[in-house]
Amino acid sequence: IFGGFLVTQRMLAMYKKKDK
Repeated sequence: IFGGFLVTQRMLAMYKKKDK
């Protein structure tokens, strides 16, 4: 679960960066 959470956070950060 922790690993999945980390991946999700990384994906979210990448998505946010891309959006900006």
